[in-house]
Amino acid sequence: MVESSTCEDSDWGYCKPEGVNSVAPWEFDAGGCTDSPGWKDGDGDDCHDYRENNWCNSQGGYNTGWHEEWGTFANFAGGARHESANQACCACGRGTAGGESTLGVTAATVVARVTRNLCRCLKTWEEEGVSKRCTDYCCNPDGDPDGEWCFVEDYSCEESDWGYCMPANPGLDDEDDASPTCVDQSGWKDSEGDDCDTYEEQLWCTKDGDVGVGWHEEWGNFFDFKSDTAPATVACCACGGGSAPVKEVQSKTSKILIVSIGVSGFLAFVLGGTAWYYRTNYNKILYAAPGQEHVRGSTLGKTRVADTMDDC
Repeated sequence: MVESSTCEDSDWGYCKPEGVNSVAPWEFDAGGCTDSPGWKDGDGDDCHDYRENNWCNSQGGYNTGWHEEWGTFANFAGGARHESANQACCACGRGTAGGESTLGVTAATVVARVTRNLCRCLKTWEEEGVSKRCTDYCCNPDGDPDGEWCFVEDYSCEESDWGYCMPANPGLDDEDDASPTCVDQSGWKDSEGDDCDTYEEQLWCTKDGDVGVGWHEEWGNFFDFKSDTAPATVACCACGGGSAPVKEVQSKTSKILIVSIGVSGFLAFVLGGTAWYYRTNYNKILYAAPGQEHVRGSTLGKTRVADTMDDC
């Protein structure tokens, strides 16, 4: 077990033999081999790293340092020709049969591969003008920077004779976002009935609003398929559109305001009642004789004037 899972990208790993601090430059016993110039994988690791960490073997397979949960070499393809380690590195099978497929030599049997549009790939095919033949569904004979592709079995499915391949183990690098920052336009579908999820899953667009690797030039542009309201670039988050989510937050201010109004009303009632009482009983309280506050006569609080003759 390792101290840091971020270092190993796992919680365990095979131990390096004692006294081994470096790896000599790798070369095949017969014929020699040269690594793909300047190659690094999608994570920035080069051929020396693959050899030193025992991630691959010279037959194009996976060595003891490679963890199954990482997926395949194809998930980390990189470099100018978008090569996987077994295609770019002599230590990993470059130039051998094991270096033909980006998947490398695995114990699993690849039954079939599909394109980003979920159309079945031909197992064996060859691009015109390129001598290298693909015998494992998906290849990248022309060094396409967008990755592996294939000729398809059914033209009507892909609406083209070729398409970019779906990763061999999709979703490996995807991480669910617990707090979405964008919301698709509710109920949106394009003129052919495809929704935002379809555009995202089949990589028809990018978050920058451009066409994705799953989109074919001969289809035209997004506006050719827009609905009555908007195209995908306006309605779908995956295509650079959508809108910010409205997060409902319970307001504490409203509760405080209601309580404050209630308390203010009660105090106003008490103060108003007190003022009314003193207003109506002012004279009685002011002129009541000391010790005679209990008297409630009709003359209490009044000044009696003696009768005079003039009043008769």
